[in-house]
Amino acid sequence: IPISGTLDSAIRIMKDDGTFVKFNGKIKTDLEERTYILTPNNPLSYNQKYTVEVAGTVQNFNQNKKLEETYRASFITKEPFASGSGTKNDPYMITNQEELDNIRISGYINTDKYFKLANDITYQKPATIEVNNKAYWEPIGNDKQHFTGHFDGNNKSIIDLDITNTQTTPYSGLFGKVVNSTISNLNIVNPSIDGHELVGSLAGYTIYSNISNIKVTQIDINATSEQAGGLIGTANSTQITNCSVESSDNLFGSTDYCGGLVGIISANSTISSSYVKLQNNAEIGGSDIIGGLVGYSENSKIQSSSFYGVIKASSADVGGIVGKASNTKINKCTSEQGSASGSIDVGGICGNLLSNSTVEQCSSSIDVSGAANNVGGLVGNAEKSSIINSYTEDTTVKSSADCSGGLIGLMKDSTLEYSYSRSSVSGKDSVGGLVGLAEGSVTISNSAALNKELAGTNKDDLNKILGKGSPTITKCYSLSNMTISFVGTKADSDSYQHVHNSLDGTENSSVKSIISSLLLDTSVWDTSSQYPVHK
Repeated sequence: IPISGTLDSAIRIMKDDGTFVKFNGKIKTDLEERTYILTPNNPLSYNQKYTVEVAGTVQNFNQNKKLEETYRASFITKEPFASGSGTKNDPYMITNQEELDNIRISGYINTDKYFKLANDITYQKPATIEVNNKAYWEPIGNDKQHFTGHFDGNNKSIIDLDITNTQTTPYSGLFGKVVNSTISNLNIVNPSIDGHELVGSLAGYTIYSNISNIKVTQIDINATSEQAGGLIGTANSTQITNCSVESSDNLFGSTDYCGGLVGIISANSTISSSYVKLQNNAEIGGSDIIGGLVGYSENSKIQSSSFYGVIKASSADVGGIVGKASNTKINKCTSEQGSASGSIDVGGICGNLLSNSTVEQCSSSIDVSGAANNVGGLVGNAEKSSIINSYTEDTTVKSSADCSGGLIGLMKDSTLEYSYSRSSVSGKDSVGGLVGLAEGSVTISNSAALNKELAGTNKDDLNKILGKGSPTITKCYSLSNMTISFVGTKADSDSYQHVHNSLDGTENSSVKSIISSLLLDTSVWDTSSQYPVHK
């Protein structure tokens, strides 16, 4: 308000309905101009008309006049985004970090709005969000305000996302709690995430949602409690398609329920056409229930997905694809170029396979080792489950205790068929080319032990098909020239010679003859090379 005299005024801000807005005022004065800066006590609503009214007396010294007038100026607040109306055909366009942060505003975060990235965004720590005197990203969505919208990354990138949650609160990620939403077509580059539980680069927790075409690279992630994933901490009733995580840094630390992609999936969730790849000696670490893709899966599916890398867990239920699975279908999945190690229930595909789960058309080329029982090239422990049309390549399977098998360490009330192993297997008691120990109602059929070597410390439970047990074995075959080593006292070891028995199946020196005897389904298998592979 330019003046050259004095101004005595009353100022107020009104909504379009006439109600007043409380504010703090500040006067900025120079020689020729006085400016009033009005700061509302609470944020103004978006898409709302407001009027600023100045009423008072102006004394102009130069003209010796006194003016008593009221001045009004109206304005309409704009949307908190660059453009768009939030519909599917006209989404809110996000061009910078401030607009990304505005998604969390009530009326946007928890409504069926559509958002789309217009360009890459490199994250800068804002001074307004502080944890231990440092500023970090606050995840979009929590228990009070879920994200319930639709976010299209437009194949753009969010770079250098920095999240640190030193408290015992859940939900760490770009998004915190996601409900009934879609998130797609996004690159998350170089995220650094430290959280308590429900931790992921994209989201801490999702339910009734669809996640697709998300690529996470250069990730550094740690959790102090449980349920952590390179992409999502826990996913319930969520469909995850064409997503990946790549890292050259160790992931997770020493927590439980961790997966390179998702910590836990449940309630008819699906993971398909996705992968996790570790590079430059990076490892997935953890304690219990650790998987290359998923820590724990219940009532869900994992299909057409792969893990490349190393898993080193300190305890139980460790697998190249999933650590522990219940009522889960694992189909057309591979573990490659690495190893998986833990204590008990360790497998190249699944550590602990339970309750009507299946492993079908899967393969593993990673080494597997366990400090305790139940170590298998594909599955550590299989209970009331099926392994079909699957195989291991030229790998090592090693238990420092009992129950080690080229395909399965321990089988209970389960079925194995149309599968083969090429793994070198070693352990103490119950060592088998296909299965270490069978208990209950077990069927092993149309499968082959093509292992190079078996080694154990109990010569009575060291056999080519099955180490120990009394299952139904039909149409199973083994190499007659397989090396079987009994490791006992020196005298016993030197004099040991394995004698063929019913737990060796039918022996043959020709791999080609053995494979042809299996009558493999050619719609599933390519048998053109010496060792069949999946089509």
